[in-house]
Amino acid sequence: MPAAVETGAPGFLHGLFHGWIILFSFIGSLFSDSITIYAVPNNGGWYNFGFALGVGAFSCGVAAGGRKS
Repeated sequence: MPAAVETGAPGFLHGLFHGWIILFSFIGSLFSDSITIYAVPNNGGWYNFGFALGVGAFSCGVAAGGRKS
């Protein structure tokens, strides 16, 4: 039976990093078909969890930076 996840597939840390750089990845993907904002294939749940945390950390940082004291 083949493995459900490929060896070396992006995991939690890759997902976290991809979440942090989502804005730059999105802009790059508008100009190049070789740039994506989400790695496929990945290792599933752990990649998704890291990606969600990364996006959350990025969006909270942007929101906090725009808030006036």
